[in-house]
Amino acid sequence: MSVVVSVVTASTRPARLALALLLSVALVLPAWPGPARAHEGHDHGQRDQARAPQLPAGFQDREVITGLNEPTVVDFAPDGTAFVGTKAGEISTFARAGDGFAGTPAPFADLKVGVYNYWDRGLVGLAVDPRFGTGAGRDYVYVTYTYNRDPRDNPPRVPKYSGVGSPYYDDCATPADYEDGNPVGCIAMARVSRLAAEKVDGAWRLKQNGETQLLADGCFQFPSHASGAVQVGPDGLLYVTMGEGASFDTVDYGQFGNPCGDPAGAGGSLRSQDLRTTGDPLGTDGTLLRIDPMTGLAADGSNDNAKRIAAYGLRNPWRFTFRPGTDEVWMGDVGAGGFDEVNRLTDADNPAAAPRNFGWPCFEGGRTGTSVRTPGWDEVDKPLCESLYDGTAPAAERAVAPHLAYSRSGEVVTGDGCATGTASVSGVQFMSGYPAPYEGALAFADFARGCIWVAPLTNGQPDRTKMQRLVGDAESPVDLTTGPEGDLYYVDYGLGEDGGPVEGAGAIHRIAYEGNGRPPVASFTANPPYSSEVPLSVTFDASRSSDPDGDQLTYRWDLDDDGAFDDGDAPVVYRTYTRAGPVRVRVRVDDGNGNTDVAERTVHVGNDPPQLVDVRPGADLRWAVGDEIPFSASATDVQDGPLPASAITWSLAISHCPSVCHSHPIETRTGVPSGVFTAPDHEYPSKLVLRVQATDSLGFTAERSIVLQPKTVDLTFDTTPVDAPVSVLAVSKPGRFTQRVIVGSTLTMSVPETVQAQGRTWRFRRWSDGGERVHQTVAPATDTTYCATYAAGAAACSSLAVRAVPGRLKVKVEVDGKARRSGWSTKVEDGDRVRVQAPKRVRRGGKVWVFKRWSDRGGRAHTVTVRGDLVLKAVYQRRRRA
Repeated sequence: MSVVVSVVTASTRPARLALALLLSVALVLPAWPGPARAHEGHDHGQRDQARAPQLPAGFQDREVITGLNEPTVVDFAPDGTAFVGTKAGEISTFARAGDGFAGTPAPFADLKVGVYNYWDRGLVGLAVDPRFGTGAGRDYVYVTYTYNRDPRDNPPRVPKYSGVGSPYYDDCATPADYEDGNPVGCIAMARVSRLAAEKVDGAWRLKQNGETQLLADGCFQFPSHASGAVQVGPDGLLYVTMGEGASFDTVDYGQFGNPCGDPAGAGGSLRSQDLRTTGDPLGTDGTLLRIDPMTGLAADGSNDNAKRIAAYGLRNPWRFTFRPGTDEVWMGDVGAGGFDEVNRLTDADNPAAAPRNFGWPCFEGGRTGTSVRTPGWDEVDKPLCESLYDGTAPAAERAVAPHLAYSRSGEVVTGDGCATGTASVSGVQFMSGYPAPYEGALAFADFARGCIWVAPLTNGQPDRTKMQRLVGDAESPVDLTTGPEGDLYYVDYGLGEDGGPVEGAGAIHRIAYEGNGRPPVASFTANPPYSSEVPLSVTFDASRSSDPDGDQLTYRWDLDDDGAFDDGDAPVVYRTYTRAGPVRVRVRVDDGNGNTDVAERTVHVGNDPPQLVDVRPGADLRWAVGDEIPFSASATDVQDGPLPASAITWSLAISHCPSVCHSHPIETRTGVPSGVFTAPDHEYPSKLVLRVQATDSLGFTAERSIVLQPKTVDLTFDTTPVDAPVSVLAVSKPGRFTQRVIVGSTLTMSVPETVQAQGRTWRFRRWSDGGERVHQTVAPATDTTYCATYAAGAAACSSLAVRAVPGRLKVKVEVDGKARRSGWSTKVEDGDRVRVQAPKRVRRGGKVWVFKRWSDRGGRAHTVTVRGDLVLKAVYQRRRRA
């Protein structure tokens, strides 16, 4: 079935949640990818037994903080307090309690007004000062987020873009488009802030007016590859990463309106090479920055981006870490169609060292010590890439190969059981306090594949040949860090079965080594899980819980939601509830070797779930890029009757499924029973996921997900009479091949200028659709073949002559922007495209001559393709007096 109906229990919903962490990917994320954790009935913390994380013997994956809504980052104060940030811009703290954390969060900061929470944009970076709470006067938390501000606005306007009936999600009324004359999009930037904290009633709070901006920079046109991570370095300086803000769908060199004001052909992804250009202000897109945590200035005290940049040539450097005891930064960079990378920057804390160039977009991936030219970019012949390809760039600017790269189409480790065909490196951290071979090893996570791997050391360096999987079926990891006791922690973003975020499904996980076997998996049912009856008798059955080592399990229950497991010790227990309202029930199972697991559910006493009715559209709707998709629904409830519009929430996500599916949350509208979504552009195979949710007065929620498949078309690419590589959608293949795409999607196709074949040089002449050697097209509604024709030998030459009629007129005509007097001619390559423009009128001898037409019937200003010798005539007519 394409329509999934589920009942969601939301016992923490009243009072806007004590932990108000409602937010919106992309991964992401990174684009926000990730395998879904299957929640039974979407109850918080309930893990599907078949998807339990897989670890080596002796390791445990423990959920230590649960019930979060789309967390993106966690860091710890010296006293063990956990600071959890969410994509929407809210930060909460969890006090250290014994070997775990307090279950009740304390709100620390609400930055939603300044955070632009749209697609992959949001708050994704957070670091606690290493001297926080020690009396050193450094009670600071540092954050980086996509700023809800257009960098072109002067004076600034914040927030620039508002939500649509929702306090958590922001909107973009005019998303970036690829077609001439269409909007350039909602331009945003990154912000780095220092948050000053104070302790109030035993909990840390942001001081009034406690946010201090350290830096606001960058120019992000498309809704991915925005703000990244922030860390305090061993030198006490602040290190920050930023994405390049360009399109993830096509080769983007600033041709889509160029809103960031870059030099021609040096925008888009090439903004990550901005340090190598002159003549325009230096931006920080696609960089690792080094700044003073008190002033935001460069280490030398200057307000100079060139002095702030420690590394550049990065696409989406989502996460990075410092290697303990060294000056090395290790960065994960999310790739395009070929590879994801882990890059090593040495001498990172030396402000005098030349910034290192990691090559994007000219290079992507490759084995240690080698770089691979990026398909599509090799063919567009942009000088910033060509000088790296041919070695003419200064030595200090040449690309540094990744220390570790893995192909999106292949396994990281042979037989690791992780998905292939997609990738999104989402965490980098070094391990400490674990047995060999894990001690000192490099750990890195992939959100899209749901796995964490380790690269043990050889001669002191992470060794790709020794890599092994540490965690399989990890639950949507978006951040790796080290916890108070030195263990590895990861942030679980909290996704549902359809790839979209689920309220309360996010968590913080700890990877512990106990050396005493694998942990059990807790699971239980509640019968009935809800009823309008009061009192209500419920049977709880945990007998389906299991242990992978076959150990005998014992059980402890918390049936009254008081936090204590003291309400029963049998696999099956009973409870009668005499008071209406939601009750969280938990069971803890123990394998007798010190390994435990906890599952929880919410029972709704005296309350039935709401019912969604008249939900539109149906799952049979098919869409093309740019189509308007109308939606509508209403809801009713046994206790409340018809629910108001404020009870209904709609969300739209695109689920990209090259092998496993990963999700890009796009938009959420709260309090809107009906409206229209616009179908976004994305690579096939993708589908849209519409989710509608209705919540009654006691927080009981019902939802329905509608999966909408796209209209598709098969496009065939070929070259003749010789085989030449065609680059399209970040893939380069020689010879004839067919690609399935979504109708209306935009793609860039390119071929080399020349190819060597049959002992001869063949030169590109034309595409069958009349496009240039590198050009874009919008996928039509019917199957189409695009063929590039080559000619042998030297380039075919033609002549172009420009004349005026009548011939006695001496007309100045613009040819490719230069003034040429009629009668001018030149030699051109066959197939060249030339822009011509004639004046509207000409005055000669007191007479006025008015332009009527060109001899090729083109407009007064138009582009002509020269085929053979061409005489182009501008025809004028004398204007007669009335």
